[in-house]
Amino acid sequence: MLHFAPKHHNFSPGCELIGDDALVRIANDAGVQHILCGHLHKVESNVPSAAHNDVYLHLANAAFQQGNRNGVLSAYEINVRNGEVVGKIKAQSYRWDGNDYVLI
Repeated sequence: MLHFAPKHHNFSPGCELIGDDALVRIANDAGVQHILCGHLHKVESNVPSAAHNDVYLHLANAAFQQGNRNGVLSAYEINVRNGEVVGKIKAQSYRWDGNDYVLI
């Protein structure tokens, strides 16, 4: 799990994970297939890393930000069998209603 997504196409220049090529290469060599990450404040799932197509990125948005009472919470469904992820990872987002204090 990382804060910054390695080699993601939506980063501004100068705002990226330093050494992300090496990180994804080492992760792939170690058998890592999925990396959970954030920072972009949007949900994307099953995105092949630009550094290595066998490593998939799963981005979560920011649950709550200062000054925003109506944040979004992302829940991920990950099926694992014998230590391996089976199928695609599915993301579901829920919006927090700060007035009624419920997820919708």
